[in-house]
Amino acid sequence: PAPAPPPAPPAPTPAPGPPTGYTGGIHKTEDGGKTWTTIFEDQGNFYFNGIHCSSETHCVAVAEGHNTGTPGAHIFVTTDGKNFTSKFFIAGPHASLMGARMISETEGWAAGGDAKNQLQIQSNFYHTLDGGETWGLESIKGIMALGIDCADAKNCIAPGILVTQQ
Repeated sequence: PAPAPPPAPPAPTPAPGPPTGYTGGIHKTEDGGKTWTTIFEDQGNFYFNGIHCSSETHCVAVAEGHNTGTPGAHIFVTTDGKNFTSKFFIAGPHASLMGARMISETEGWAAGGDAKNQLQIQSNFYHTLDGGETWGLESIKGIMALGIDCADAKNCIAPGILVTQQ
């Protein structure tokens, strides 16, 4: 019979004290996934939930951080494929952004919401028509958007959590 595999190593022991914060990063490959490079990183403020690119250089990413000095949700944009800039910030401990979708070089959506408690939730859909420089808002009460996908400029779909189904 084959020898028994070695036992799994023990799980790491967390450091004592409260968590030190979030680490958010964006990584990029230009060789089909053989290597990845970190092109954006933040320590202690937020983590990323989604990213979508309309080309090799134009992308939108969404992030959120709740237990930080400045809680809220962010929309980041790059137009050179390397340097991400925060273009929109929603302040508050309940703000969330979960998904992003670029439809073209100029039009895109970011989806998330606000959940004060199980009965006070709403989806927030942020829409850009200028490549991510500015964002308008459409809201729906009673559901929290968890992402977004679009077939074209008129047809998008978003999964969500209903007010009584958390």
